[in-house]
Amino acid sequence: MSRPSDSPPPRFRAPVLLALGCLDPAGHTGLVVDVKTCAALGVHAALVPVATSTATTAQQGQTALVGAAMTIAQIGAVYGDLQVDAVKVGNLTAPDGVAAVSEGLQQAVADGHKVEKIVVDPSLVDKMGVQRFDDGVAAALVRHLLRRTTVLCANMWEASLLTRRPVGDRASIRDAAKALFDKGVAFTAIHSPAEERFAVTIVFDGQGFVEFGDDRIRTAHLRGTGDAFSAAVAAELARGRAPLEAIEAARTLVRMAIAHPLLVGGGPHPINPLAELFEARGIDPNPILVDEDQGDQRPSGRA
Repeated sequence: MSRPSDSPPPRFRAPVLLALGCLDPAGHTGLVVDVKTCAALGVHAALVPVATSTATTAQQGQTALVGAAMTIAQIGAVYGDLQVDAVKVGNLTAPDGVAAVSEGLQQAVADGHKVEKIVVDPSLVDKMGVQRFDDGVAAALVRHLLRRTTVLCANMWEASLLTRRPVGDRASIRDAAKALFDKGVAFTAIHSPAEERFAVTIVFDGQGFVEFGDDRIRTAHLRGTGDAFSAAVAAELARGRAPLEAIEAARTLVRMAIAHPLLVGGGPHPINPLAELFEARGIDPNPILVDEDQGDQRPSGRA
């Protein structure tokens, strides 16, 4: 008769992503998109709002930093309680925000925690080329964060700001990716211009280039595509995928999210990172019929 094993049963836990960025009240970009993306991929999201804003789908609004002391304290609180598997750095809005995040992550390392698999989404320029913040934020990212970045997710305008060189075609994107690798980035994923027929992400890992491409989904301008992509990359890293696999999986999620946007707000609509789950459960993401004449809304009767 065999004796019961004295070893304890195996324990399991959920993967954890620490997301640092800006909290926008309309829920169309930033940390709200990070949470939705993590939920779609089975990852627990821990949030540190480095800044808040009055941004909506219709306007950029104002931003305000939470403050360095609180940002550093919140990062410490997360690492003190949770085993963080990956970090996503999003819109930090100001050089002081970047410096606070850098200090908080350094303190976590000093406290004996593993701080790895960092994904940085600069959020400096939207996909139409409109710069959102001054060049000081780009300089702070280069000074404080790029040297420890696992994957940098950027469009070509952001790559230009970070490398201080013109970027506008495939050749210059490749040159910028090499320059960013020299600044410490392990994997650089730069998206091709929005007006191109094919949606291409050019990835450089220090040894060679890999291009991921699909026919571009032609839609009206949408919000949150970059946020969802970088959050998905980070979430997939948290689940144990290699960077190239994570980037490919993130593109798949974003394509689905773009194809089924959430029809809310007076400006460009936000994408829907939960679209695949909605489809699997037969949930219509936009079930409310808008009565343009009366100005009210009523259930459409759809699922």
